[in-house]
Amino acid sequence: MVSFKDACATIEKHILQIPLDIEEVKLQDALERTIAEDVYTTHPYPLFRNSTMDGIAVKYSGNITSWKVVGQEAAGEYVDVPYEDENSAVSIMTGAKLPDWADTVIPIEDIDAAQDMVMLKTSALYKPQMNIREPGSDRAAGDFVLARGTYLAPRHFHLLASCGCTWVKVYKKLKVGILATGNELLPVSAIPEGDKIIITNSSFLAAAVNSCNLEYVDFGIAKDDLTSLRNLITKILSSDINVLLTTGGVSAGLFDFLPKVFAECGVDVQFHKINIKPGKPTFFGIHNAAGKAKPVIGLPGNPVSASVNFEMLLRPAFARRYNVPLRRSFTAQFKGTLQKNDGKRYFGRARLLPDAGKTIVVPLASQKSGNFFEYADAECLFVMEEGRRELIDGDVVECIRI
Repeated sequence: MVSFKDACATIEKHILQIPLDIEEVKLQDALERTIAEDVYTTHPYPLFRNSTMDGIAVKYSGNITSWKVVGQEAAGEYVDVPYEDENSAVSIMTGAKLPDWADTVIPIEDIDAAQDMVMLKTSALYKPQMNIREPGSDRAAGDFVLARGTYLAPRHFHLLASCGCTWVKVYKKLKVGILATGNELLPVSAIPEGDKIIITNSSFLAAAVNSCNLEYVDFGIAKDDLTSLRNLITKILSSDINVLLTTGGVSAGLFDFLPKVFAECGVDVQFHKINIKPGKPTFFGIHNAAGKAKPVIGLPGNPVSASVNFEMLLRPAFARRYNVPLRRSFTAQFKGTLQKNDGKRYFGRARLLPDAGKTIVVPLASQKSGNFFEYADAECLFVMEEGRRELIDGDVVECIRI
């Protein structure tokens, strides 16, 4: 049995080693993808001298406080207004190109206008070069502006568009296979009767994989039969998936065949069982074939165990592979009491209660690994570390949003 930290490190190490292919997508489809090329400017930015204000453009002279308006400049409608004398001014709009002779822009709120004359308000001050953006003041042509491996957020799209990136090279989404096992399981479309139950883990995992901006392939439900399970796992591992996630069949029960099947299919076990609750039976191995290493993760069948394991073990590793920022961890004050009698790392389900500027975390009632109704009500997980045996009112605990 491995520690939680060692399990995380092992999974992350192998997820990071999965090679990523590259594809091109339209600029508008590149949000929340990881860019696979460095980006450089194609021209200086700004390309020309322009005004940062609505107002008047003048040639600075400290002795002059009134001007005659001799023309107008609007954004995208440049007119070559000739320079007459130091009393000349051009009415100018934000973003408009300045005449070559103008070197200062006075904001419209600092002037009074009367017909074609404008006067500086007595309360206003102005100085040369004010309210002007010079060519290349943000970036020069050919400047490096965005690194390969950047996870694209909305804030990056001004930049990409300005560099003419109508298409963007991004890393392809990993393809994650999902397989549920268990004789008791029925598809979502079925009506459960007798001792059968609807499979919920596959729906959760598909949603969780999608939320990591990856692709999933649902391989359905496998029966607890050694021969058919071996044949199916062999077929799945020979497919084009990058990662295999299974649920069920990894504990110590009579029909928990997956560890044996994985070994027979050439999966090299990295660990089996983690010192955590819920989710102790989790399996992790690597299948090597045709020069490709595919991580194989066997999650427990209990819905909360599978969910917590994905959130704590897999989501961070997938995020790291694509440089996705994860800011889910925070601290809060525990409300209530909780004890445990072993040295496992415990992940409890809880809700949050704001209280006079503090964040209070309130554990949910049952904490059972099969209670997915309670899991759906949870806002976060709280952590009870291996060496901690009790939580009481006011204790500070680490929490992870889910």
